[in-house]
Amino acid sequence: MCDELPQKKDTIVTFIQNIGNKDTSAVFPASLRVNRKKILNALMWLKRHNPFYGNVQIKAENLDWMEGKEEVNLSTKGEDLGIKCTTRSKKENEEEEYVSNAHCTKDDCKDGDLPMQTVHSNSAKTL
Repeated sequence: MCDELPQKKDTIVTFIQNIGNKDTSAVFPASLRVNRKKILNALMWLKRHNPFYGNVQIKAENLDWMEGKEEVNLSTKGEDLGIKCTTRSKKENEEEEYVSNAHCTKDDCKDGDLPMQTVHSNSAKTL
């Protein structure tokens, strides 16, 4: 368990999610904003009100990597992972899918395999 918070930048584990858009298949990294004042206030509150944080040392100097700014975007301060955005639609590459007889009820499976359509969360389809 950590005995010193906030963590230093080189020990922070982050996951930057890429978010798509239904109109284009380009991907945009979601930003992770870090606000110095909010982090320090939250840690002081936790130390005061949560017994599990009682022995934690709060070290504001661990946020010096922010270079004096009150708020920074962690994804722009992080390392480039070399993820390339794609403009090709995934729908073009999808193969037709089928439901096998093993997954059907007697009434549903009279003519062998049934075609199955993939429904995407951002697209409206009438079935």
